Amino acid sequence: MNNKKNYRLHYVNYYLADYKRVGLIDWPYKPFVMPDHMTEEEGFKTLSYLTDFIEKRDDIDECSFTSVAYLDIILEKYGFKRVNETDENRITDLFTVNGRFSLFEKSEFYKKYFNWYKDRISKEEIEKIYNKLGMEFNDIVWFDSKDKTKVLKK
Repeated sequence: MNNKKNYRLHYVNYYLADYKRVGLIDWPYKPFVMPDHMTEEEGFKTLSYLTDFIEKRDDIDECSFTSVAYLDIILEKYGFKRVNETDENRITDLFTVNGRFSLFEKSEFYKKYFNWYKDRISKEEIEKIYNKLGMEFNDIVWFDSKDKTKVLKK
């Protein structure tokens, strides 16, 4: 039985499909728990740092579906563990909202929304968190799709 708090990355984008209709992209990812002995605040700082690192790439926009997808892909590399939780009441959504925030504020999602993102987290701060946990922290390494051994400078 999992007695740790369950989290889930959740991308939402409200947009105007035409003059009268609203479109919605609602993309919840698989739930996870924080690494052992990592506090919620430390977890949010880590996820924020990784988000910022991902979004430094020229080809990834801030608050984009691609940014959240990359973050979801690398979670386990940084000690976050997937869980098989299906009870929506036991999952805390970490929303990334793109598009028309005013429409998001009127949605059923908004009552679950809170700002988990922490601005300006340094690599040194994250390294201290991981050192405390007895874990090593390394930045994401980007590889060229043609030459898997060549690290991209982004």
